[in-house]
Amino acid sequence: MISNIEIRKYKNFDFVCWYWQQGKRWGHECRLCKDGIEIGNDKTRYYNRTWEAYKYQTVMRGAIENYKKQELAREIEGYKYNNGLKGYDMDKHEEYNKPLPRGVKAKITEEFNKQPIWEELDNFVKEGK
Repeated sequence: MISNIEIRKYKNFDFVCWYWQQGKRWGHECRLCKDGIEIGNDKTRYYNRTWEAYKYQTVMRGAIENYKKQELAREIEGYKYNNGLKGYDMDKHEEYNKPLPRGVKAKITEEFNKQPIWEELDNFVKEGK
């Protein structure tokens, strides 16, 4: 059973959250949408009372983290593609990846995490507005 669908908006992001229950199991689920398109999600099952600052905080934070992981992976794949570290083997008919140079992944991750939107979304979820 799904109930209590709530939508929390931040800029062009929507957090669509709801409560679910199946027998004695229950939990929260969240879909993170940007401009109406789902870009992340999270689901948490609870065994007893939650200790969130407000309802759905855990799944909202989880949806952001899942979205961040996907976006960081895309950044790294884009770097590989743009720098000739990704190719296609015509004989084996498959893609291949050359290893990233030392320290490049850390640099990409650092730059990625500096983007202001991540801090803004984290603050939005932390404050619960």
